[in-house]
Amino acid sequence: MKVQLVVADLDGSLVETGKPLSDQNKKAIEYLHEKGIKFGIASGRNLFDITRLPHRWNMDFDFDMYIGMNGSEVLDTATGIRVDSYKLSPEAVKDIILKMKPTGITPFILYKDGMLMTQEDAGSLASAKRNDFHIYIAKDDSELWQQEQGKIMYRTTPDKGDALWRFAQTLTCDLYKAVRTQTMVTEFVHPLVDKAKGLTNYCQMYDIPMDEVVAFGDTTNDNEMVECCHGVCLLNGTDDTKALAKEITRKTCEDDGFADWVFNNVD
Repeated sequence: MKVQLVVADLDGSLVETGKPLSDQNKKAIEYLHEKGIKFGIASGRNLFDITRLPHRWNMDFDFDMYIGMNGSEVLDTATGIRVDSYKLSPEAVKDIILKMKPTGITPFILYKDGMLMTQEDAGSLASAKRNDFHIYIAKDDSELWQQEQGKIMYRTTPDKGDALWRFAQTLTCDLYKAVRTQTMVTEFVHPLVDKAKGLTNYCQMYDIPMDEVVAFGDTTNDNEMVECCHGVCLLNGTDDTKALAKEITRKTCEDDGFADWVFNNVD
């Protein structure tokens, strides 16, 4: 197949959560760049974080595009054009926080060069260290709903991830929807947000047909993206994402499934 653009989700697709980019996956990205094929990242993380990745991964070039905050932020590096859309209203954020109170899980939002939350926990401390983030402590929950937000996040332990996700799904409404981004992470975003919209808008800028776009994902917040183009789900992905993808990799993220697919399918 002809490929003009390759886009990859991060955690669980291109990198293992909490680990650096593998040598093989780095070589695959470099291979795409040498072939003149555009490459981009589509993540639940914000642009502040993901635009630092080429430097952190010791790449000699920038990526062509970035989709952040599950689709509410899009950046074209060639032109510097950035598009922000579909933010949660302060009223929606407040409603989410109050309805999630029974879970006992501390919510947090991405804020400045880090995250804002009412108290630190083991997960936030590990994430801050891993991603070179600052943790800002709010005096109370109301600080989290003072302005529009791209998303609000809840992180629990792996054994409680399914229960968190099931409960969050029951809250989905006209103001927001729940999306699962990792086994132990559930997020709330605007109901119209998804990675496919950002990807489609970018492709329209460069007249790239969607059947010449390959998108890698592994879980629910990737579903619209893998469905709108030649979607590839990692072998370790969730059943719902596998059902929508055109292909499933032969190997897991841990075993460099991204690189294995690229080297075996892109000439």
